[in-house]
Amino acid sequence: MRLFPRITTVQSYLHLLNGFLHAMDAIDKLQSAVEAHAERRNGDCEKLSVPVPSQLVMRDVTVKFGQRSVTRAHRSVDADTRHDRHCRQLWRWKVDARAHVLLGLVLPSTGSITLGTHSLTNAPLHAWRRQIGYVPQETILFHASVRENLMLAMPEATTAEVELAAKRAHAHDFISALPRGYDTIIGDQGVLLSGGQRQRIAIARALLMRSNYAVDGRSDECPGFRSEAAVLSALKELRGQIGILLVAHRLATVRHADVIVVLEEGRSVRSGTWEELVARRERLHAFIQAQVT
Repeated sequence: MRLFPRITTVQSYLHLLNGFLHAMDAIDKLQSAVEAHAERRNGDCEKLSVPVPSQLVMRDVTVKFGQRSVTRAHRSVDADTRHDRHCRQLWRWKVDARAHVLLGLVLPSTGSITLGTHSLTNAPLHAWRRQIGYVPQETILFHASVRENLMLAMPEATTAEVELAAKRAHAHDFISALPRGYDTIIGDQGVLLSGGQRQRIAIARALLMRSNYAVDGRSDECPGFRSEAAVLSALKELRGQIGILLVAHRLATVRHADVIVVLEEGRSVRSGTWEELVARRERLHAFIQAQVT
């Protein structure tokens, strides 16, 4: 009689454990999947030596998301830009492969990406990413000061380095005009700033990394002519200093690019300067007419 309640308790625990077995199996499968897709680990001390001149090259790159076989899940891109003493720019129009592939966040299903003599498949990811500054379409800002948001890219940066990056991004003047300057709290997602100001802070953060290339993934959504003009002015002044890959939807944004790559259905169909592409009176000319009308 005294043992019976104990036996009943053990039985209830066994029933409870049996109910969790399927969940434990699902967790085990999930953990195995995460480990299988984990990024390769390299020593933090490893560096990527990229000489000048150097090239950033994408060859026959195809990106596949999941196991879907639909066309929109695959994007193939060919691009080649030279980063020499004059730091030529490659401003790319409507590039659907996006910066995630260049940063190694999404590995290409086929093809290759090289930076100088280094390949993305075997280069140390941390060092690779230090070579490329990323300005995303949606700027990520935190409820912190401007200085803290900028120094996310380089926590050890000095005050002089932070201000220099802001000046190069045309952000120093509006930051200085804030109530507490660089120590002003800008709210969650930079709610106290305009869209153009947020993008200029993102550019400054990318410049603070001292990267050789900058990838601007914005979609020309700066509110107002002055904000857009300030962002474009900042990018143009960086010409001759770093290589820039610009993803843009508006043709006016890429008019002064060294090289424009026109994509259709995710594939490169034409490339060249603005004058060359317009003279052909083909796809770019049709796009111009469509935007004008």
